[in-house]
Amino acid sequence: MDQSLESNSKPDIEVTESETLEDLESHKIFFRSYQSYPSQPWNSETAGKLRYLHDSLQRKQTFSKHLLSNCSGMDLDALCQQAKDEYAKLEEIYVQRMDSFSELANQDLKNAAMDSLMLFHINPHESPPLVVHHKVGVNDDGKDILDSASFNVFPKNAWKGIEGLEHFLPQDMQEGDYSFRAFSKRNYPLLSQDLNRKGSPNIRAMTTIGSLGGIGHKSDSDMDLQVIVDTDPRVWQPWNDCEFFLGFLSCFKRNVINTVTSLNPKSFKKLKLQTKALLQKRYNKGLTQQQLRIIDIILPSTYRNQLDNFLWKLFVQLPHENQITVIQQSTTSLLESYPSFSLFEKPLKTFFSFLELNQNTSINSDHDSVLEDFGYLINQHQREQALVLEAQKEYSTRLKVRIIEGYLTKKYPNTEVHLFLNLLNIVKSVKNRTL
Repeated sequence: MDQSLESNSKPDIEVTESETLEDLESHKIFFRSYQSYPSQPWNSETAGKLRYLHDSLQRKQTFSKHLLSNCSGMDLDALCQQAKDEYAKLEEIYVQRMDSFSELANQDLKNAAMDSLMLFHINPHESPPLVVHHKVGVNDDGKDILDSASFNVFPKNAWKGIEGLEHFLPQDMQEGDYSFRAFSKRNYPLLSQDLNRKGSPNIRAMTTIGSLGGIGHKSDSDMDLQVIVDTDPRVWQPWNDCEFFLGFLSCFKRNVINTVTSLNPKSFKKLKLQTKALLQKRYNKGLTQQQLRIIDIILPSTYRNQLDNFLWKLFVQLPHENQITVIQQSTTSLLESYPSFSLFEKPLKTFFSFLELNQNTSINSDHDSVLEDFGYLINQHQREQALVLEAQKEYSTRLKVRIIEGYLTKKYPNTEVHLFLNLLNIVKSVKNRTL
């Protein structure tokens, strides 16, 4: 008898001697994708079919070759060269801004910038708070009255590690007694030891914005810095067919969520309010009242991920017949919107044996349509993976940005400090919606 996936049963994944950890993880992701849809049959025959499908897809690079055949070598070379040229030009601008900053900024501005680099590069969350002693008045003897403020600048689970930490620093901030390394050792003798620890950096760059280091730089310029985080999964080699199919399943799940949303507009409106209320309660101690009112904007990935979870729960609670209807509608609309996805009909039929499909392994779309369809697939799959990561770290990192801003403001009272967190995925999604 078939066993419902609503139980706690898990697929029996046997590990062969030749199977790597990457292979095993790929199997888990594949099976987990199947199990995420309730009321799917689960038995030894189904497990065998899924494993065979996974392994056969993993051995092929049909889709990669198909995409390459739709894009000439000249187009790829030109695109790569254009990206390199744009990156080189952007790097040149940043180097010039930092040279100007080094020449024009006062010592407090320079120190605040080096503090920022130091504190965002590391995140030893078990470290004691940083303490700032500051003058609050003068006593009858003419001596300064000092007070202190403490700052927990290393929240647990915040992003850390700046790629190319000293890459854009001018020469005088890289060498000598006033260099970044020397400054860090003087001001943070214990914490500075973490600068040499190896690990994958999460922060793509920290850059100055506004007038700082630009043509509008003045003696009283604010210190405006942005922390740029790129959560897109890195791709080191061409995707095999299994990775493309998992990408298709990401698009498919998003389409299922959109279908559920359109079928239940009143429930969707209530869920949005419920999601906002839940996050306001969860993060009420770390955000201001103004931020809590717009928490869906302050924590967009956390909000979207939680709303998705509520919508998915709404889907799995549907009667079995309604679930099948939603899956069928989602399949039809996805294949109509992206005709090139007809290549996935055969493996999709293995995933959902009840689907009614007109299997067609040929693609009649023109080259541009194929590239657009698969471009959407790749971007959407990476976006869905990034969304989960951002939901885990977004709040902690925004909290860190706010605390460090307060710390630097207190430490350098004559310098106005503004720090910003920019997630490239959010910036790109907003840009795409406005095109």
